[in-house]
Amino acid sequence: MLQSKKKKKRLGNREKRKQILAEKRIVRRNAVQDAGLLRDITNNTILQPMNIKDRKILHDGHYKLAEIIVDADGKELKRERFEPGRAVGAIVYDTAQQQYLFVKQFRVGSESELLEVAAGVLDKEGEGPEDAIRREIDEELGYAVDHLEPIASFFASPGASAEQIQLYYTEVSRKVGAGGGAADEDEGITVVSFTWEELLRTEFKDAKTIIAVQWLQLHKGGK
Repeated sequence: MLQSKKKKKRLGNREKRKQILAEKRIVRRNAVQDAGLLRDITNNTILQPMNIKDRKILHDGHYKLAEIIVDADGKELKRERFEPGRAVGAIVYDTAQQQYLFVKQFRVGSESELLEVAAGVLDKEGEGPEDAIRREIDEELGYAVDHLEPIASFFASPGASAEQIQLYYTEVSRKVGAGGGAADEDEGITVVSFTWEELLRTEFKDAKTIIAVQWLQLHKGGK
């Protein structure tokens, strides 16, 4: 019995020491992060932050491709970066029909048609994100926006792209146009609508659309 109590005490002390060490590591890690540095856990060294030294446009066509020169702790790295600009997207709920509206169009990235939320880029002078998404919903779906609610702002693929997307939840009820996309952009858009039950059974391949649908499940619950 005495030996059993001593063993339990030793185990308890050992767990306390592990907890104290873990807490100290968290404090040191937070201090390193607060200083704007990262620690390489493989050899416990401090990694200096990378800095952009230079950039130039390699191609300026329908989209831009840039070459970025990065200073990585004294080592110069060259990276190509896709620069499509800032973008907006919105999952759209028609409150009159009680259906969710999406677009289907051919995408060169996937080399196939994709189901997506209405989306586009900020390519009009002086246009903000909210103005842009209202315009895109008008052009692509043919509706005026009644209600607009921000979901999130995020980088779609930060390893190689500068594109940042502002995502919204919107409600509509008034049809004001034919939809299908702007006449001069040859987008070939088809408008697709789903009930809540149909939406849950649909598989999406587009990242921003997946984020929007998951947000909808968490925050609206089938509205």
